Amino acid sequence: MVITALPARTEPAPEFTLPDASGQAFALSRQKGKIVLLSFWAGYCKPCLAEMPMLENLRKTYGDSGLMVAGICIDTKRSQAKAREIAVKQRVSYPILYDLGQKAMMLYKVGPLPSTFLIDKRGNIRYHFEGFTEKTKAELAQKIKLLLAELKAPPVVYFTGIECKGKAAGLKGQADSVALASIPEKYKKLTFDNGSPAEADYA
Repeated sequence: MVITALPARTEPAPEFTLPDASGQAFALSRQKGKIVLLSFWAGYCKPCLAEMPMLENLRKTYGDSGLMVAGICIDTKRSQAKAREIAVKQRVSYPILYDLGQKAMMLYKVGPLPSTFLIDKRGNIRYHFEGFTEKTKAELAQKIKLLLAELKAPPVVYFTGIECKGKAAGLKGQADSVALASIPEKYKKLTFDNGSPAEADYA
C-alpha cells in the first residue's frame, strides 16, 4: 500500500457522534479548539494495523499540546469483537469509535484504508492521507506541528480610525459586520471610546 497525501484543503469537517468501546458518545463538535486526527480503519486492513502504533505515539507526543487522536472502526457488528481485541492487543489508549452503519465513512467519502484526516482548531479538514507506509510518520508529524502552531497564534484583527460618511459608511459597516461575525465569541471583547463594539484576540 502506497501512502497518498491528497492536496491540502480547507472545508468544514462533517459532524458526527459515535459510540466508543464503553458505549460513551464521542461528538466531533466537542473537540473544537483542538487539532483532531481521525483515522478510519478496519480489522481486515493490514496497513491499518501497522498505522496504530504510530497513532499511539503521536497521541503520546502531542496530546498535551492539543492533539486529539481517534480511530473510527468501520467493521460490521459481527466483526466488532475482533476489532476490540485488536485495539487491546495494539495497546492503543486513544478512543476507538464504532461506525456501525458506516454513516461517518460516507460523510467523509472514505476511499482506501486507512484514511486519515487532520482537522484544525476551527473544525475544518486541512489534510487527508490515504494508505500507510513508514514515510507517513514524518509527513503526519510535520502537518500536526503546523496545525498545533496555529493554536498559539491568535487571529490577526486590524482596526483603523478612518471615518466614512454616506455610501462609504454603509459599505464599511457591512464589511465590519462580516469581519466581526467571523471572530469566535470566546475572544475578548473590546469597546472603543465612541461606543462601537469590536472583538479581538491578542497575546
